[in-house]
Amino acid sequence: MHIAYVDEGYDAYHYRLAAMLVEPDQVNPLSQTLYELAGTLAAKHGIHAEEFHAYEIHAGEGPWDGVPLRLRIWAFTKILEAVRAAGVKIALVGLDRPNPRRRGWPTDAHVHLMGQLFSQLDHFCGQCGDHVIIVADEHDATAATSRELVRNMQLSRGASPTRHLRVIDTVHFVRSHESRPVQAADLLAYLFRRDAAGLDTDPRAKKVMERHLAIVSPLIIAHHLAATPDPWC
Repeated sequence: MHIAYVDEGYDAYHYRLAAMLVEPDQVNPLSQTLYELAGTLAAKHGIHAEEFHAYEIHAGEGPWDGVPLRLRIWAFTKILEAVRAAGVKIALVGLDRPNPRRRGWPTDAHVHLMGQLFSQLDHFCGQCGDHVIIVADEHDATAATSRELVRNMQLSRGASPTRHLRVIDTVHFVRSHESRPVQAADLLAYLFRRDAAGLDTDPRAKKVMERHLAIVSPLIIAHHLAATPDPWC
């Protein structure tokens, strides 16, 4: 069995959901490694990061305000290396819109991508005769979005009892600050969304991006880019 920790990353042009599949016996070691990293950052550098949030690390905001770029890159890299060491697998789904007519993404986009992710995870687990439990960050999703998502998944099963047989139960929402693996999924979603956006044009920044992608890209077992319906553009 696997546990899939899911988080999102998006801007006006690109939306990515990343699922980090971890075998149950690797969840606690991964969490422990990340807690130890947080302890090292606090003890040696005075960085009290109760939660690893990709945007804050990258932008130098929150607990990372005033932290040198080199140290922030080091921390980001160590988190990705911990993910690789845990032997995880990564599934990605996404939407792109080159010329958005609206700034934000509608609720339906998140629900749609979670449905796509369900299918990807179900297909993978079906191939290897396994099952998966899905744990997702609820930070950026309103309660209404969460309820709609769960309802849609339940309805899809009711309409076709053979669908999603490898996904156990439904989506379990947690606060990201309570789960180090969810925080790691946030870094993955951010990394792949930023790569899709092509924001790193400086040669040094591109080299860091390439190094980070080299760590986690070999772990990808599914990458699905969905068609973006016109009303969402």
